[in-house]
Amino acid sequence: MEDRLKSPVTFSLKQTISNGFSHFGNNAGAYVGYTFVYGLIILVASGIGSAIPLNIGGYIVKIMLSNALVMGYALYCHNYVVNQTTDFGIFFSAFRTNYTQLVVANGALMLILGIASALLILPYSQEIVVSYEAVINRTMDPEDFFEELTAIFSAHAGAIIGYFVIATVIQILYLLTNYFIVFFDFGFWEALEASRILMSKVFFKAILLFVIMSLILILGSIVTLGLGAIILYPAIMLMTYSLFEQIAVFNHTEPAIEDELIV
Repeated sequence: MEDRLKSPVTFSLKQTISNGFSHFGNNAGAYVGYTFVYGLIILVASGIGSAIPLNIGGYIVKIMLSNALVMGYALYCHNYVVNQTTDFGIFFSAFRTNYTQLVVANGALMLILGIASALLILPYSQEIVVSYEAVINRTMDPEDFFEELTAIFSAHAGAIIGYFVIATVIQILYLLTNYFIVFFDFGFWEALEASRILMSKVFFKAILLFVIMSLILILGSIVTLGLGAIILYPAIMLMTYSLFEQIAVFNHTEPAIEDELIV
């Protein structure tokens, strides 16, 4: 891995997208079933977390549950490819595969985004909240609200754009963090650095991949009135796994995580 971090890296857009759909097709029923379960868990957890003020419950769900559950797609796919067991419980094996480091890494990323939000977005969000409450209380017409919203965004466009630029950069650079933690047993800092170094080498190509994947999910969901998302979401998660395979030169013939953690 040290040699890999020092070497040029690349990936194929076509292969990444093709592999995602191919991996999904190999076990479509399992992936669709897990997506239903995953969605139900997040729905219930978010409902419970909504009782905590300032959306703190939402952050807890994201850090403690969402990231480990998302890794289930990659873990199940990996087991299938290397002919390991593929019982349904494999989807949840990230909770017992270096889980503490997974939580710490994503907590750190969430903190960075939280600081950026506090500096760039929150100072102006109160204006939006006040206007929204006025509409709810019927002291402001909806048309006036949209005019007010446009004025707020225009006045603070630089800060808003700045936040989304920061969020996008963080999302791209640290995309592979969870994969290094789960598959290579990295500590949170090692995983963050490995992801940053490798993804910085394919940064703009990765942005193009994200645009394509977003369009696939959005347009596919619109055309199917939302039903297609149950297929497209796991396929896109598997595209991200394919990206990891190519960038980290993941060797399927030699499982990178300990056998006892995936059986």
